[in-house]
Amino acid sequence: MKSRLRQTPTIRTTQRLSTKFLKYGTAGVGLIAVCVTLFTIYGNLGVSHDTVAGGGPANQYAGSALKFNGTSDVVSVGKVKGQIPDKFTVMAWVKWDIDPSKGNSWANIFSINSNSSSDEGVFWIQHNQDNSKFEFAVETSKSRTFIQSLTKPLKGAWYHVAGVYDGSNISIYINGVLEAKTALTGTVVKPSTDDRITIGAWASSSDNYRRFTGVIDEVAAWDSPLAASDIRKYLTTKVAAKEKGIIMSYNFDEASGTEINDINSGYKGTITGAKYVTSGAPVSPEFEYQVANGKKKYTHTFTNGYTVELTNMSQDPGGVLFYFLQSSPALTSSYSKYNFNYGVVGFFIANSSSITYTAKYTYSASNNSLAASSTDFLVATQPANDASAWTKETIVAPASKSAFSLVPASQRVETAVGESVAMPIVLSYFRGSSTAPGTAFLEWATASEKNNEFFTIERSIDGTTFDIIKELPGAGNSTKKLFYDYTDTTPKNGINYYRLKQTDYDGKFEYSKVFAVTIEGGKSESTYDVQEVYPNPFIDHMTIKIATDSENPVDIKLLNMRGATVKTETFNPVTGENTFELTNMLGLEKGIYILSISQSGEQPKTIRVAKK
Repeated sequence: MKSRLRQTPTIRTTQRLSTKFLKYGTAGVGLIAVCVTLFTIYGNLGVSHDTVAGGGPANQYAGSALKFNGTSDVVSVGKVKGQIPDKFTVMAWVKWDIDPSKGNSWANIFSINSNSSSDEGVFWIQHNQDNSKFEFAVETSKSRTFIQSLTKPLKGAWYHVAGVYDGSNISIYINGVLEAKTALTGTVVKPSTDDRITIGAWASSSDNYRRFTGVIDEVAAWDSPLAASDIRKYLTTKVAAKEKGIIMSYNFDEASGTEINDINSGYKGTITGAKYVTSGAPVSPEFEYQVANGKKKYTHTFTNGYTVELTNMSQDPGGVLFYFLQSSPALTSSYSKYNFNYGVVGFFIANSSSITYTAKYTYSASNNSLAASSTDFLVATQPANDASAWTKETIVAPASKSAFSLVPASQRVETAVGESVAMPIVLSYFRGSSTAPGTAFLEWATASEKNNEFFTIERSIDGTTFDIIKELPGAGNSTKKLFYDYTDTTPKNGINYYRLKQTDYDGKFEYSKVFAVTIEGGKSESTYDVQEVYPNPFIDHMTIKIATDSENPVDIKLLNMRGATVKTETFNPVTGENTFELTNMLGLEKGIYILSISQSGEQPKTIRVAKK
């Protein structure tokens, strides 16, 4: 059984998260260091931005998406089961990979239409003939009516497109903003025998099947007309499994194979040609959508201590979405000396591609624990959070070291603050080798240690996403050379990547460089899968659903962000699906925790959860 959750702490989950903010710790970010490193990712919302080589992050919440080549790719879901409701909502995230004007006419996103004739069907979300607008159409007993957006799609920009039919009108929303609305009445037509559900292409062969060239994610349909506030919520929130009112929903988080699963209603689809890629949609557990206020000024304070203020706007935007993107950016080894402990935050200015503005970043003074030994202050920019390159730009912090400003060239910007800090230990080496089949021998030495509480050994099978496999105590304070070792008895076959995390008594931590060990005779695919964890955030209890091929005990641990275990339970499962409960957690402090689940000595599956 293949595991879909294998990340620490950059975990994505498919359960629905609250529109209220998750708490990412009780302390804000105090920018008291002499200098810090700022990484800013510029995402396109109608503006291009050139980049140079670097490393790309992955949105830990958005998961995977499907990339369509525009020539032969499509997702075919098949016939409609029954009748589409007389009031409904459809939506999707999309991004063009080419100049839309060079794509197939009327490029399709999501539709139910005839496979034998053009412009016949139940509904569609697509583009107009030259792909200069988004289009939503519905056919009822009265007529077939379509409306088009004001927004002009651009290459490389992510757009959230939603269509609503409420029995009286059809409406189209782009990035949470209502752009067009027109009258339409009547009952939705009954699907014909040759109507088909398709994603990324038209069911009919006309206009080269109206194939789309780009990336599509988070496709969903509801059996009711969603309000604007709900549409804005789903800009950043994944549809939950078995969510009430869902007709069909696809998050494309399978990440491999040729079958996609409707997580709610059983409409499975077949992928022809389309490839899985990392999604750049701004899916996030912490967000706030601020509607246009006429003041040309928007401010949001994140729970990690960032306050972002957008001012000096040349025009009032359609709205602004503030969101938390991920716990830390995935950067190349050239940035290994920096700590990125406070996450990546972003904002998304809706439907105002020509706007100019200033973004001011301020940091809470409540956390004065940042080191004072930083030596540089940088900006790195990227065209979108699913891109593969960064650009570094020098910026000077103001004298107060508590705020700075940017004049971005894009309407979507994501930012992370990193500290350039020397490790409180002097690490002589960290290395490893396979000394016996199915094992990896790891060893390291420190020349000195200061306030070193413990070490954490982490392992990865792709060099990017790491899981905790062991914690070992540090020496506290030492001026002597000390030696440590650990034998990993559960590595996977092939290449395994290892890194060492060192944590101070005050909770600060730092990572070593990563190295690889090739294993023969290691473990193959996992025998268990974590299917669901809820509620998240939790108050006093948590429900964990696991499917397993084994009756060996399941060990569950809850760790705080310092890596200390605050709760542990062992359960005896049966073969198949199991439900376990973690209870009596009311006394835990509010904040972020790591839920670690393991069975039979396998590499733990870890999930980021929040206590509120």
